[in-house]
Amino acid sequence: MGYRQRSANPDIAIGLETWHSALKQHWQQIHFGNVSARTEKDGHHFEVQVYLDDMPVESVTVELYANPITGREAVRQPLTRSTMLAGTASAWLYTGTVAADRPLSHYTPRIIPAHPQARIPLEANAILWYR
Repeated sequence: MGYRQRSANPDIAIGLETWHSALKQHWQQIHFGNVSARTEKDGHHFEVQVYLDDMPVESVTVELYANPITGREAVRQPLTRSTMLAGTASAWLYTGTVAADRPLSHYTPRIIPAHPQARIPLEANAILWYR
């Protein structure tokens, strides 16, 4: 989003600053729980537990990533937020499926900042990788 659009609407700037402050406050506490994956005929199925430390769910994207290989681009497959984990205030199960045309070991879950008016990674370059 350009300077003119942001300066013409102060609510956008305020929203971005609120989001960025929340990232600074909570990013170090965001973490993964259990990650499970299985391969079936229709693809690799992933279930990823994510603990957001009171960060609004719409402030991040959880996705699967696979490095580019010869003749193919990197894979960035967003996962779908499913159910809240029992006994928690801000932890969720994310699920998704990718094609099984690459080995399961090529895919790694990651969490990246997300905001509809932010330019990622320019304005928030944090990435949390599952290890």
